[in-house]
Amino acid sequence: MGQMQPSLERVVDRFAQAGEAHFSNDSGGRLVVTTSRSHGLSLYGTCDRYGVVGGMMLVGEIVIDDWSCKVEFVVERAVFDTPTTARIQLEALFVTCSPWRPRRRAPRLPVRGLSSVRALWCQSVADGGVFDSVAVAVSREGLVLSSWRPLHPGDSIWVRTRLYGILLEAELWVESVLPSDVEDYAMVDCLFVDPSSEVLETVARVAAIHEERDGVALTELDDVRRALVAAGERDSRPRLLKRLA
Repeated sequence: MGQMQPSLERVVDRFAQAGEAHFSNDSGGRLVVTTSRSHGLSLYGTCDRYGVVGGMMLVGEIVIDDWSCKVEFVVERAVFDTPTTARIQLEALFVTCSPWRPRRRAPRLPVRGLSSVRALWCQSVADGGVFDSVAVAVSREGLVLSSWRPLHPGDSIWVRTRLYGILLEAELWVESVLPSDVEDYAMVDCLFVDPSSEVLETVARVAAIHEERDGVALTELDDVRRALVAAGERDSRPRLLKRLA
C-alpha cells in the first residue's frame, strides 16, 4: 500500500466534510450526527438530544483513501439546540486504521411477510412502540422492510416476522431509507445486530425454501389460489345461465 495512514486530525476533518456520521455508543446503541465543522481533534455537530449525554463514548468508522479508520470519541459537550436536537462537541481520542476492502453485500432474496416492529431506540417512534410493516427482502445481513412509520438511519428496532411460515426474530438497526413505489411508505434497509447462530440458521432455512419454490412465497401462493377460485366461479356462472336459458 503506497499511501501512509491518515493522521487523527485528518480523519476528524473528513468526518466534518461528510456532513453526516453514524456512531455506536458505549451501551450498544446507534447515533446519527449531522456534522458541521472540525477544529484540530474536535468535531462539532447536532444530533437527537435524547440520544446523547456529556461523557458518552462514541465509535465511528470512515474510509479515507485505502484505509478504513475506526475512531473513538468522547462527548465533550452537549447543550440544548431545539426541542429535538442538541449541539455537541466530540473530542477524538485515538484512531485505528486497517486496509480497506469493499464490502460485498450478501444476495437478497425477495420475500413477503407481515412483520411486527418494536422500537428500541428510534428518532421518530417512542421506545417500546409497536407497529406493522412488511418484510420484502432478506439476506444473511438483514432485512428490507416496507414501512409506513418514519424510520431513520441509526434507529434500532426489534422485528418479528414469518417468512415461508418460518419465524424470524432479531434486533436490527436501520442503515438506509429509500422512497417506495407505494404512497406514504418507505423501503427501510436494516442490518442484523450481532446475529446469533439461530438467526443465521433461520435465514438459511428461508433461503432453502425460497429456492425450492422458485421464489414464490406462501402468501403469494394463497393469492394465486384465491384468484384461480374467483376466476373459476366467474367463468362457470355464464355457462350455467346459458344452459338454463
